Amino acid sequence: MITSLNYFILFFLASLPINAILSWILPLRQSIQTPHVKSGSSIIQFCFIHLFNFCLGYITTTLANQFFFYEISSFFTIAITIILASFFWSIFNKFESSGNIIPFILGILSFYSIHFIWLFSLFSLLFIIIFNHTTIGVFVALLAAYSGLTIFDISTEFITIHTLIVVMYILRKNNKIIDFFSKNPKTLLIQFQQRNL
Repeated sequence: MITSLNYFILFFLASLPINAILSWILPLRQSIQTPHVKSGSSIIQFCFIHLFNFCLGYITTTLANQFFFYEISSFFTIAITIILASFFWSIFNKFESSGNIIPFILGILSFYSIHFIWLFSLFSLLFIIIFNHTTIGVFVALLAAYSGLTIFDISTEFITIHTLIVVMYILRKNNKIIDFFSKNPKTLLIQFQQRNL
């Protein structure tokens, strides 16, 4: 009974649509002179959204660890699976992700080592530039993050949890991964040209 309640708490927390909540708390105000360019408060909102998504990943992983610390490791693995599934397919956001995926994943990785903040960010930036595609760059950065197991001397349960993260990322972003191998992939330049001004 208590285990089910703990799983429900983690499911609910990870499903919260952070972007929508912060957009409601910090609404964007458009300038009168330039109605098409959003600036000012949008930078603050952008920072808060990413910070809260990072905190959500870290806090839910920490809670799962606290809830199932004295249980067998499969309880913790199930909890992380529920957290990832409820974040990537949020019931409060029409089964879309409830926030920005990269800071959320970074929060989970930071639970294992705080050094993932710089390592994963560096890998992501490097591979996004090399592949000229955001989704593939982050995917390869996730694969490269397995190196953190030896670099940071992390527990071996990291392999299982990180494999769950990679599998869930593939399931969530499968259309964009397939798009990379099409004739006309959506490169960084195309994304820049199609941005909302």
